[in-house]
Amino acid sequence: MRLLIIIFILVIGFGILSAQESLFSPNSDLVAFADNAPYSATFTELALRRPLGFLLYDLTADELLAGVNIVQQLPVASAIKGPILMFFLEHVSPDVWGSVPVDYWNVGRDAVPEAYLTTWDEHHDILNDVYRMIVYSDNFSTGDVLYYAFANSPYVEAYNPIQGFNQWSYMVIGISSESGMREWDKGDTDNPSYIDRTFDQRTTLIYGVLRFYNNTFSVIDLARYYYWLYHTASDEIFNTAKAVMSIVEGYPGFLELTAQNLGGISVSKDGFVGPDDENNNRQEWLTADAGMMLFDDRDLLVISMSVNGGDRTDELYGEVERIVRADRQELFWNGAYDYVAWMRSADSAYGENNLSTEALYFIADYLYEQGIIMQAGTDYSQYREQFLFARDFWLAVFPDDRVSPDRNAVQSRVMGIRYANIGGTLTDVARDLGLIAP
Repeated sequence: MRLLIIIFILVIGFGILSAQESLFSPNSDLVAFADNAPYSATFTELALRRPLGFLLYDLTADELLAGVNIVQQLPVASAIKGPILMFFLEHVSPDVWGSVPVDYWNVGRDAVPEAYLTTWDEHHDILNDVYRMIVYSDNFSTGDVLYYAFANSPYVEAYNPIQGFNQWSYMVIGISSESGMREWDKGDTDNPSYIDRTFDQRTTLIYGVLRFYNNTFSVIDLARYYYWLYHTASDEIFNTAKAVMSIVEGYPGFLELTAQNLGGISVSKDGFVGPDDENNNRQEWLTADAGMMLFDDRDLLVISMSVNGGDRTDELYGEVERIVRADRQELFWNGAYDYVAWMRSADSAYGENNLSTEALYFIADYLYEQGIIMQAGTDYSQYREQFLFARDFWLAVFPDDRVSPDRNAVQSRVMGIRYANIGGTLTDVARDLGLIAP
């Protein structure tokens, strides 16, 4: 009996530990987490067998929502600049980056208030490099920022700047040894001795062929930086990173636009290498986007990386938007669907249904009379009751959801108003039937 009790306690204890284990725990089963995430199958289908990695994580609930190829090494491109910013903020004194508000990091001296002029004069060059690295994705500024941060780090005695960044990533962020930078040959890190030779032979499988890229990370490892920023970094570091990485100049990227569409802000850095870009001998499309979407009701972590998979990116982020709106119980017409498909979908006012096309267009006609215009990309949450009434109105007139040749007087009147311009409105019919007040 005592043995059974001990076994029972051990089993219960193991269950509790397993339940508490996070995706970001060092010994977590990443594949199992991804396979069991609620939306992984949907995003896997959207990826369509491309070398594409994707992660959607709820930071507020500490829950993985979707994971696709989260352990495969993929080229990180300029998305690495977000983690480099975190490396800078962690190792450079706040006396430097906290001395001047971000608003003045990329302006001329005459635009700086007198209260900040002394520190602006002292630190402007590096702060402007940080700004340009994130907002304009300047590669030379990136090398300058990486070297400056390294020179102020404890890794300066034993490593070169690239190795120092990697060591911090392993020891503090907790990324796997498979991920890391090999080289950044621009700005102050443009030095042939500044290479992490650990990755000289690193390859990853792309469309069945082993490929070499200088700087690759897995989706989960890139996510770990933002998980650290959100949960572990000081408030000063988080708020400064947020201030810089939420700036959007010009047309927003997919992650930025999705956050904006949902009423939030992005704290992110994207990356893109096109066919004619430097060192892109294979003429590939390399895309990456990484960061957080911060909302009033929840915060999400989103990572996407691909080789020649950018044609699916709009659908991936469209699905992210759909999931968030569905969780909010918004009645939103996602532009990825035509009117009929949306009205029959789980996101409609009626849930998944088989209403006839005739019924759906009757609903649109009635809503139009109420001043509700059907247009993709619109939130109709405030009109949910009107949607429900329009459906019930239709079924009150056509109980079997079918327009037959043998119609009664009311049915004929409804069809005449819609198609024969006989006069009157559908609202008149609803009033005459007693469905609405006279």
